[in-house]
Amino acid sequence: MNEDRYFRKSTVTGKSYDLFKTVKIMNIQQACAYMDNNVFPVDIKISIDNNTKKKCLVFYFDKEESKDVFDKWCNYELK
Repeated sequence: MNEDRYFRKSTVTGKSYDLFKTVKIMNIQQACAYMDNNVFPVDIKISIDNNTKKKCLVFYFDKEESKDVFDKWCNYELK
């Protein structure tokens, strides 16, 4: 299997990343809370929400870098 196909370079942030080492966040409030806590997306894309069939923003965050803020988000500890 060619692992290079999972590497991307963001046209928004200019960062290179491994797709499998990211998490996708579609909740704008959650993405803002991450950024308020100095965890920034490696990429942002436009997608279609499967439930509403409308366009939405998808924020890609590094999985390791965002683990602490994810845990805080789950425990309602982020703003």
